[in-house]
Amino acid sequence: MDLEVSFFGHLREISGIQKEKVTIEDGVDLSRLVERLGKIHSDQLSKEIKNIKLIRILINGREYKNLNEMETELKDGDVVVFLPPIFGG
Repeated sequence: MDLEVSFFGHLREISGIQKEKVTIEDGVDLSRLVERLGKIHSDQLSKEIKNIKLIRILINGREYKNLNEMETELKDGDVVVFLPPIFGG
C-alpha cells in the first residue's frame, strides 16, 4: 500500500525531505511505519519520533492519540504527518 508522509521541524532536517510516498505492506500499524522510516532514512529519525514528548502525529488529519495511538492500522492512501513541538517566539 502507498502512504503519503510529511515531516516538519527538526524531523524534516533529519529526514532531509518534507514529503514522500512510502510503499509498505498491507495491514501495518503506525509503529511499523516509524520503524520503516528509520530504515529508509536513519535510526535517528525513528528514535526521535518515539522519544519526542508532545509530538503530534496526524493520520488523515486526526490525532493518533484519538485513534489507537501507535497501534493505529494504516490503510492505502493514508496521509501521515509528523509534527514535533515548536518552541520559540
